Amino acid sequence: SLLLEIYCSLGTSRRDARSVADAFIGVMDGIRGVAVFEPLPANTQQEPKRIAETGDVWLSYEAGTAHRVSAGSFFQVNRFLIETLVGLVSKGEKGQLALDLYAGVGLFSQALAQSFAQVIAVEPSQTSYHDLRHNAVSEVKAVRATTEQYLAGASLPGADLIVVDPPRGGLGENV
Repeated sequence: SLLLEIYCSLGTSRRDARSVADAFIGVMDGIRGVAVFEPLPANTQQEPKRIAETGDVWLSYEAGTAHRVSAGSFFQVNRFLIETLVGLVSKGEKGQLALDLYAGVGLFSQALAQSFAQVIAVEPSQTSYHDLRHNAVSEVKAVRATTEQYLAGASLPGADLIVVDPPRGGLGENV
């Protein structure tokens, strides 16, 4: 299954965006949905604005467990490395508390929940956070905040494991 994310020029009308989405939905077999976004100016922390969609705008991705991944959510892009990455992060790890900072839709959180009493998963993106909450099992506590906000405001008990999978920009000086 394919989910297309299309980014139009700033100021594209919803009507034109819908026309684009409708044009792409039937282009080839396997396209399950199309979401059209208006990009934000560079160097902004906000998410792109979804201005049109057609079909299903989420996929279910199997990676040990099922993960809902919506258009605009973060998920590991190299599907051939997902199982290896999850194994490197979680294999042989266990304890009372794990922190999954930059959690996305919960790829690592779900795996860690199998061997930790509690996993705190921190994610600032509204879209990814929504999927994280949908995917979370009872051992996973989803927190919507930036990692910097969470660390500044949390009274952290000793974590047995801390996982950081930051965006390309890295952890940032304050983190």
